[in-house]
Amino acid sequence: MKERFKNIILYSIVGIFLFMLLCATIFYFQFELYIGLLWLCYTAITLMVIGIIFKKPNLILSQVMIIMIPDLFWIVDFFGILITGNSILGITTYFFDNNFLLKKILTLQHIFTFPLAVLALSIIKIKPNNKILLISLGEMGIFFLISLFLLPPAYGINCLPIPTTCTSFEFSNFIPYPIIWLGATFSFIIISYFSLISLTFLKKDKIDY
Repeated sequence: MKERFKNIILYSIVGIFLFMLLCATIFYFQFELYIGLLWLCYTAITLMVIGIIFKKPNLILSQVMIIMIPDLFWIVDFFGILITGNSILGITTYFFDNNFLLKKILTLQHIFTFPLAVLALSIIKIKPNNKILLISLGEMGIFFLISLFLLPPAYGINCLPIPTTCTSFEFSNFIPYPIIWLGATFSFIIISYFSLISLTFLKKDKIDY
């Protein structure tokens, strides 16, 4: 693939991501819900934009690892409602329960953010490095503390402090939900990392090492 064509694709992805960030900013400022910009997906998109512009595959990969499984859950639930009329996980019912066009546009980013980020990685290429795990896990740890202890619980930002803000699942009180959130999130990141580095089309050729 010629370098010029690669750059066209990469900057097209950047343009789409920036458009989504602009829509998010307009929406949350319009309703004075500034706190909504602290959803992890917007931070992930922002860092992926920086990673694409400066050709930093590790930065992009660290964010893809964070969003991969949550976005796959979102997609399954969304198309489950479209096909059967019933929500499988209770994650995307809010999409069908509101009439805010801008919010609908915003939330559809869960469908294409992951594949576009993987496309960017397939062009830039990655060199597997377990230290990337520390970036993702550390970022999630920071957001866990912010969402649990600093943000108003009524908003349910990043699905904390209770699960019902994001899903219809109910959890036993035997293990506190924040601990379940942390364990599940860390597990998702680790699974995502090893799944992604196993994809040969994302890796640099040995001659490039």
